[in-house]
Order: sequence, then C-alpha cells, then structure tokens
Amino acid sequence: MKKFYAILAAAAIVTSASASIERHTLDGALNLPVKKEVKALDAKEVAHKATSKVAKKSVSKAIAEDGITGEYVWDGVSLIRQSEFQVACDIELVDAATGEVSIVLGGRWEVLGTYDAVAGTLSIPNMQYLFSDEDGPVYFYIKEYNELIGDFLPGVGLADETTATYQDESFVFPEMDIWAIGDPDHEELGYYEVSLANEFFVPIEWTYVGIGEWTENIISALFSVPAVPVEVEIYQHPEDEDVFMVTDPLKAFYADNEWDGASPSMLLDAEDPDNVGLIETSADFTYQGKEVFYCNVAYLNANYQLTDQNGQPTTIPEVPCVMTEDSEGNVTITFPVGSGIVLIGQSIYMPQGESVLTFKKGGEQDAVNNIATDNNVNAPVEYYNLQGVRVNNPAAGELVIKKQGTEINKVLVK
Repeated sequence: MKKFYAILAAAAIVTSASASIERHTLDGALNLPVKKEVKALDAKEVAHKATSKVAKKSVSKAIAEDGITGEYVWDGVSLIRQSEFQVACDIELVDAATGEVSIVLGGRWEVLGTYDAVAGTLSIPNMQYLFSDEDGPVYFYIKEYNELIGDFLPGVGLADETTATYQDESFVFPEMDIWAIGDPDHEELGYYEVSLANEFFVPIEWTYVGIGEWTENIISALFSVPAVPVEVEIYQHPEDEDVFMVTDPLKAFYADNEWDGASPSMLLDAEDPDNVGLIETSADFTYQGKEVFYCNVAYLNANYQLTDQNGQPTTIPEVPCVMTEDSEGNVTITFPVGSGIVLIGQSIYMPQGESVLTFKKGGEQDAVNNIATDNNVNAPVEYYNLQGVRVNNPAAGELVIKKQGTEINKVLVK
C-alpha cells in the first residue's frame, strides 16, 4: 500500500453514517478499485487480520457436536456503508447425510448451504429467493468482479456457489465473491446489502478488568478538540493476557461534536510493555468523504509498506508507547507526542498530542458473556455490539451485549 505524508488543513465538518433495513442504491459505488489504485478497503483488511487473534475463539469449542451448528458472527465489508460490519449468523445442520445447512444472515435472511466435514468447506449456492417487498422479489446472489476492467459486472455472476474454507479458526469465503441481497434483474431499485470479504466466526468472551481513565489526544489533537479524561471500561483477552480492549475511546471527541452513540472499541497489544501496539481502529466517521482510522507508529511500520511523496520506501521514526505497572496492579500506558497516527484515505497524519490510559489489574474478573450479579431489574438497559460500541436501537437479529446495572449478557435481539 502506498501512503504519503500530507498536511491537514483546517478541520472540516465530519459526519457519522448510519443504515436502515431497506433497499439502498450504491450511486456508482460498485465501481470500487478495491485492488487497484486507491485500495480504499486495505485499511480494513489490515485491521481485520490484526484483530483476528482477539476477535475469535476456536469453532470446535463453541459449536454443536455435528461440527457446524451454532451461533456465529458474519463479518464482512459493506459496499453500501463503505465499512466493515459484524452481525449475528445462525447455522444449523438440517440433513447430516447430505450436509445441508440453514444459514440465517443477520437474523433476517435465510439461505441454504452445504457443509463438507471432511473437506472443511461450507458452500452457499448462487441465486436463492429470500422474500418479496413492495418492489418485488429479493434474492441472495453472487456478483462477478472483472479484473480486466476493474469493476463488478451487472446482475448475477456465473459462479454456481461461494465456498468457504476453514482457516484461522473461521469459515472464510473468497474475498472478491460479492454477496448481494436484492434483485439482479432490477439492481436500479437498490440492495439490502452488498458485501465482500465475508466470513463466519464464533466470538470470544472478553474478561472484564474494571473502569479506567483515558485521555485521548490523537483524533482530538488532529481536529483541535480539547483532550478530556473520561472513564472507559477495560477488558482483557481470555487467552492472551497481554491484549486489552478499551470501550468507547473517543467518548470525549464524540461529546464535543454532540454525536450520539459510542465509538468503536480500541485494542492494545502489550506483549512488549516497552513498545505497546495500538491496533488500527476505526473512528467511525468520515473527513472529506474518507473514513478515518487511527493507530500508533509501531503498528503502522509493522503492517504497511510506506512510501514518501517521491515514491521511495520509508518508515516513520518510532516513539515507543510504554506500559508500567506498580506492585498494586495500577497500570499506566503512555502514548507520547509523535506516537499516534491518523489514516485518512491515502494520507498519514501525525497529531502532536500525548494520550494516557490508567487502570487497575487484579480486580474481580468477570466474563462478559455470563456475569452472576444481584437483582438489577430496575436498572436501565444498555446495548453494545461485539466490539463494545454502544447501540441505541439494536435491530432484530443483531447479536449484542446487554448491560443492565451490573449484569452483562450476550443476547440475540428478537
């Protein structure tokens, strides 16, 4: 990926995006140079690969004895929303003799498929009728990407099916198998969804550490927003104690912009406490039509091939982010000036601000998925998605974390 330094002008208005369950037109968005000059989706690919070890657990630990039935997460990149998404996906083995399975995508769209336990593959046939709306029939179908013209062809593709292989503890479908929910004969009416890089995985259960204090001065510094300390929830990976999740890290920035909802959770890799990695995280807003991500220099150098404005390979001098811990388990992670990075389109920005996270380890450890608590019947209910982002009105079929008082459970919205 080619990136270059650029100077950010005065901050323009930034906007959040949202989508409802209806048909959406793409306004030419299918003409995406996903693997061509812009590579607009590469940031999500890198982030997805980097977080795979902390976003999944072994399928064999979470599904039924038949090897396939269970609750999964459908992970992909939406060409409608221009962002990565994760929603519930239920798979049930219907016929053990033939391997026929029922797959309910997002709690809404049921398609049939075939599971081959010997080969470790999961196939979904092309062109399946789903339902009809006021505009006519709606199908699940696979579109075709033509590499010669760098575009997706109209209508349904020629492939008989899309087939996932079991890899990295997930069922991973070919990246450029484009799934569409709509009518291939009337694509001008829009789509319910168009996605690529689709896969199914089983989510892990994060371990609750406690409340921490986070002063974010990466995104805030870039857009000249005051850095204000806020309370955040800290979680720890159950199988990798060096990986931490921080919920709603842009809380102060969102509040300054008077935005509703919570920002996507931030992941920290503290395997080397003298060089903590801030894994690339979506800020969940756009600047001048381009999505905004942030990370630290160490992560950027390790995961990107950088070039300067002359096209020559380069790296950015690293300013280490250090984690210290005292004898009582009080942890401080410091992100010094010059360590934070913001990615906007093809440009890299280096905000001049210091960020600090503090929290205490060694408290009561609770699993996010099953916390035994006192009666919380009268407490207000809050919902979060699987990345820890607060959801005000979760949609039917969405797999979310429900928090009521001190009780936290993973639920499927009906």
